[in-house]
Amino acid sequence: MYNVYEDLISLYASHHVPVGNRYKAVIKQALGKNLAYATSAMQGLATTIFSSPSMVAYNLLQNSVDEAKGAARVNLIADRYASGSLKDKMKQHVRDELKHSAQFLSLLKVTGVSDYTFEGESNGKAEAEKTLDFDDELQKFICRVHSIEIRSWTILRLYMQIIQDSPNPQLAAAIPVLEKIMADEINHVLYTGQTISDWIESDPERDVASELLECFAFTNKETWHDMAQMSNFLAENASEMLIAA
Repeated sequence: MYNVYEDLISLYASHHVPVGNRYKAVIKQALGKNLAYATSAMQGLATTIFSSPSMVAYNLLQNSVDEAKGAARVNLIADRYASGSLKDKMKQHVRDELKHSAQFLSLLKVTGVSDYTFEGESNGKAEAEKTLDFDDELQKFICRVHSIEIRSWTILRLYMQIIQDSPNPQLAAAIPVLEKIMADEINHVLYTGQTISDWIESDPERDVASELLECFAFTNKETWHDMAQMSNFLAENASEMLIAA
């Protein structure tokens, strides 16, 4: 699996995005050895998912809904609390997430599954609208988004590697779309990371470091729960979904 911290620092360097030493120290602590999405458990679960067209379809539909919900929340906080270049970047983030929602849906055709539906497929807009009562302080929200975007970037890399190694030639058609999504995810990681680094470096007295660690811990715990829920889903539906590609 990945060394997420080292990969992240290399990502900043390769894109010429400066981040401060205080940020690096905090993020190194946040991206420790117990990251749920950088374990053999996640790798095994993801490999199992991609062994079945029906499970891939389920995953794509779930991601489509999640992207729409994420877009709604970023848009809400941007409108309420952000300004200047940060607001502009967040608004671009919203456009990207909505685009990703459609892109994940577009990939359903590569699974070859035509008779499988997920209840969220037709409810993406309704799910997004549920976030209208969401609120969060800007600083904490960006920390939370940063933790989620680093997770998304890492898991997407894993998905692409599994597809590239897959004996199923159909899945290879998803790679160009996933590469486009990856480019956006990298931008999201970079702008949130640089924003947080600037906050930490410019005002060490602000409690950004503690909020960042708290958000990464929450996202990590949430990821373990998500993996458990996926395992439970497979336990209930294995006979229908674990079919030969």
